[in-house]
Amino acid sequence: MSPLQSVLQEANLKDEGAADICLNCVAMSEDASSFACGTTCGLREYRLHPVQELVRSLPSSEIVTCVAIDPKSRFLPLATSSKVSVWDRSSATMLKELPTQSEILNLKLSADILAVICEFTVHLYACSDWRLKISISTCSNKSGLCAFSAKSSPWILACPGQKTGQLRIQFGDRSLKSHMIGAHTSPLAALSLSSCSRFVASASQYGTVIKVFGTERGQELHRLRRSWSTPAQICSLAFRGDGRMLAVASSTCTLHIFELPLHASNGLGGSTEKVLGSRFFDSKLTEAMLSVTGVARNLTDTTSSWHVKIPKVENHQIIEVAFHGARPQFSVLQFTHSSGILDEYGITRTGIQHLNSSTWFTSLASHQGQQI
Repeated sequence: MSPLQSVLQEANLKDEGAADICLNCVAMSEDASSFACGTTCGLREYRLHPVQELVRSLPSSEIVTCVAIDPKSRFLPLATSSKVSVWDRSSATMLKELPTQSEILNLKLSADILAVICEFTVHLYACSDWRLKISISTCSNKSGLCAFSAKSSPWILACPGQKTGQLRIQFGDRSLKSHMIGAHTSPLAALSLSSCSRFVASASQYGTVIKVFGTERGQELHRLRRSWSTPAQICSLAFRGDGRMLAVASSTCTLHIFELPLHASNGLGGSTEKVLGSRFFDSKLTEAMLSVTGVARNLTDTTSSWHVKIPKVENHQIIEVAFHGARPQFSVLQFTHSSGILDEYGITRTGIQHLNSSTWFTSLASHQGQQI
């Protein structure tokens, strides 16, 4: 029996004798293929498409407040209030403890770098030797906002800058260059990097307009109008795998899908292109939409192409929205301390279609994920 199997068996035995197991935190991998959650009885890892529990591991007597996951990495970092423990997933052994002087609000993991996010600082550690590579000062960041690009090499990170509403793009090359983007006049509420690393999306605390910028030069490419008058807290921003769509979930339990046509001013060269994935949609309709809205050429506000009301179940909190690669499908992940739900949707010519719902966690120890 492998060390991980032994830990798994121990965790399952503890589960069988537990009256209630509660969720403390949930984190999506940067490539949106899997997610992990910290419970009162250790950690659990799940595959996202379709949702399936993969492993229960690392039972702990401490409350896990943050976790980060990269399915391609053997490392599994988790945090209590003031320290990070880095575990080896293959041997179920702890490799390193990284203490901090401030409360840890979030963790992000890429292939090369672990980001430890505190209210006023983002600490970046090299995964090769766990030495501190750089500490980035930010303005107050109580939401722990930070994002890596899933496929960029070297790594690229986005986080708040030192001024209110400012974005910092940090490049992981030898020069460790960075630049600032004056994105909003009010504090940031959400941000996301595309997996290709070329685009970054942000929303302010008002949540009426979402902006998309080019990461290389910081130029504003799109202004996406969620609402003309109704403020809302933006819960999640998610690019489709090809960067041609952006999903926006808000506290109103409404999810908007925006198309993001590429054009010459985005720095990629060439003329206006059809939306990638046009095989799923009528190309003439797509071209008509682009010519009418003039999305990125004139930076006029663009309204969403599709929107859907997300079922609100027992005050579940929307944590993440994730596209299925470059396909016209996406998932919405919600949880409370006692249960977790995943809703899956498909985008069609006529609108958004609800495909299924899965309960991936309940506080009952014997529960396994099932379709509902």
